[in-house]
Amino acid sequence: MTAEAKIPASLEEETAIRRLDERTFAANLSPSFCIGAVPNGGYVASVFLRVAKEYLAHKNLTDTITAHWEFLNRTISGPAVLVVEEVKPGRSISVLHITLYQGNLLFQAPWISTGSQSGTPKSERVVAAYLTNRSIAAENGISLPTGWSLQPRLSPPADFDKMLANKDPEWGALDLVIQRRVTAVQQLRFFYNRAAFVKSGTDSSFDLWMCTSNGEPLKATSLGFVVDCTAAFIPELHRPRSKDDPPVAGGEFTRKTALWYPTLAMNLEVKKALPAEGERWLFVRTSAKQIYNGRFDVEVIVFDRAGDLVALSHHVAMLVNSEKNTAKRAPLAGITYKM
Repeated sequence: MTAEAKIPASLEEETAIRRLDERTFAANLSPSFCIGAVPNGGYVASVFLRVAKEYLAHKNLTDTITAHWEFLNRTISGPAVLVVEEVKPGRSISVLHITLYQGNLLFQAPWISTGSQSGTPKSERVVAAYLTNRSIAAENGISLPTGWSLQPRLSPPADFDKMLANKDPEWGALDLVIQRRVTAVQQLRFFYNRAAFVKSGTDSSFDLWMCTSNGEPLKATSLGFVVDCTAAFIPELHRPRSKDDPPVAGGEFTRKTALWYPTLAMNLEVKKALPAEGERWLFVRTSAKQIYNGRFDVEVIVFDRAGDLVALSHHVAMLVNSEKNTAKRAPLAGITYKM
């Protein structure tokens, strides 16, 4: 864990956890995966996925198949404690309730401050989630066709190495303003279909291939970050690109308007287990049905290079002034956990 943001940084290293006792885990939320002063919600979700995997490893229920996160307050880079409650223990499926706490953490059990001692501030409950885990490899049951397929469906790049070098005539490297400003987004590289983007205009739906900036593979526990990292692109694609473009949203959204897109709630369903070694490339379609009065929905569909459906995700997010991101933000004093 580093005190300074790094680009590129390792998602695997920066989501590391350490077990404190049977149901309590420590993490250090990384500045390398922040949006402004706040760690990206999907990055935080990946920390939860690692906790669930570790907690249920003894049952071999290491695959999260569905999860729901509620972001109760802003996280901050620094130490965090995650407390697990197994609300539905089972041999084939277990359901966990996991809560992330920050601030006024303790060096020994119970690890978080309840504020019961006179003059001792309590630790803050920042993120809460329910995660359902099982072994996807052990799943066995009825399968039926639904007739659904991704439409329109773009042909994948003929040569991923050529695309990575930005030499593919059909797929180009995405370059949005937010990618130059936001550390968390810079940890990934995105590639868009040139012809499809021209046709889409300001439609709030787009297809991207993604990979990590440092070349490490994307694993099952990476999916929290994967399904959240393109959500901000939905409003950002409406941002005027040059000084000659007119402002949008009645003049409230100009080329220089600084906005933050905090996630209120996020759901994830995993359809296919990624290989243990991970995938170098994943394909995502991101879309929204409505952006209205500072609130918008996000749908993310994830595929692998084989064209198989990997995951589905839905979010509720806000569009707010960036000052809300940094207001009353102070470094967390106290513990830095050794991972």
